Amino acid sequence: MKWLNILGMVLQFLSFWCAAPELLGESTMRRLETGMTRFVVRLPVIIVFGGMLLYAAGMGIFGLVEGLRASRGESVPLDPTSYYLFVGVGMAVYLTFMIVHKRVLAWLETRLAGPLVHKLVASADARRNALVLGALLLTTGFLMQLVVTLLD
Repeated sequence: MKWLNILGMVLQFLSFWCAAPELLGESTMRRLETGMTRFVVRLPVIIVFGGMLLYAAGMGIFGLVEGLRASRGESVPLDPTSYYLFVGVGMAVYLTFMIVHKRVLAWLETRLAGPLVHKLVASADARRNALVLGALLLTTGFLMQLVVTLLD
């Protein structure tokens, strides 16, 4: 049930970002247009580096736990194949992203971030639709948290 609670919180967080363009208004959105475009372009980079940070932290915690277990004599021999596979997959994802990083950023700026932010700035209908989506996400997230609270 904890995962349902976390999912509800994530939906509520995302609902704010959907409602923000309508709450800020057109004039404020025009002032923030370049910064928002830059943020939307950088978001995948932030997500990938955050994922790699979590991956590295997980590997560190795994090593710490295995080291503590080995010092107490409770450790079973670790299969190096699974360890190398785990490290290899993480490194392959990271290196692939680093190689195509510039192309991904250029594509995001021209195809996604620029048109999306421009549409939110210029179109009142797009801002209103984003507000409705934000309201739906907020309500769904709240209901998920309510279910978890009542069932726990």
